[in-house]
Amino acid sequence: MSNRKRDWLIAYDITCARRRRRIAGCLEDHAFRVQYSVFATRLSQAGMAALARELETHCDPADGDDIQILELPAGEEPALVRNPLSLDGVSGRLAERFQQAPDTVAEEYSETSYWRAV
Repeated sequence: MSNRKRDWLIAYDITCARRRRRIAGCLEDHAFRVQYSVFATRLSQAGMAALARELETHCDPADGDDIQILELPAGEEPALVRNPLSLDGVSGRLAERFQQAPDTVAEEYSETSYWRAV
């Protein structure tokens, strides 16, 4: 698998609140929350495969759970209507990091041009 980082969009529909919290917590460690059950991240293919395996441990398809992982097209820079580096656009553990060291978090994500506000 390639070590090149790629942009991914992850959306989930989980019926059980406990499993939903576990999946959200797992994703908050690796991704930005775009909407309530939608996250975006930049990982290598191997990194995404590892994350997908971890997510599967919290998922029960027999109960109607569904997780969709989509690779975004290469060369297309993801865009958001609002700037995720403001507290309004950041959630979970990343928000805590932002509050503790906003310059460091902003530098990490703006220098890689991970997101751009439109």
